[in-house]
Amino acid sequence: MTIYRILSAVLGEEEQSDYISYFQGFERFYENGYLGELPAEIEADILKIPELIEIRCRIKQLKSMKSDRESVASEKLNYRKALLRLRIAGLKEYQSHWVRERRDQRILNRGKEEPIISDNNVSTRAQSLIMPEIAKISSLMSSDRELSFDEMLAFVDDLKTLCERDYDVIYLPQESPVVVKRSSLS
Repeated sequence: MTIYRILSAVLGEEEQSDYISYFQGFERFYENGYLGELPAEIEADILKIPELIEIRCRIKQLKSMKSDRESVASEKLNYRKALLRLRIAGLKEYQSHWVRERRDQRILNRGKEEPIISDNNVSTRAQSLIMPEIAKISSLMSSDRELSFDEMLAFVDDLKTLCERDYDVIYLPQESPVVVKRSSLS
């Protein structure tokens, strides 16, 4: 007996077979890069919340007064509960903020994905400006779409350029010297 026969029998209806009987998945709701844990700086900020500092001070005070184990254990349990509650609240807030920013960026880019640069710090952005191949390679590697033949050729060309680059001197884009290879006969 299927679930639909049972459902129809419970509801007192005729047996229906037009129910969707297969799992369709969550693919349309999946966000690539969605984080499941808090970044370290937010985690550190949570540990500085006055409520947690106060509980830690009480635990330290109970230990220094050599109170019974039950009261120390109870206070430690309160600390873990408060820490877990604050971490979950911070994670939910961070995730909703991340989704909002991602949606706004998609709207600004008119539905197109923005090249993903792994870090959002100044040195990574400067490096990707000086060596644009790195930005192109990282965006293609982090993308999950299929590449066209021309994109594959450009990717290999960027890899070749990156491998041949002399790292002793860094030049701005379009300003690197032209290397002339001399023949061995001259």
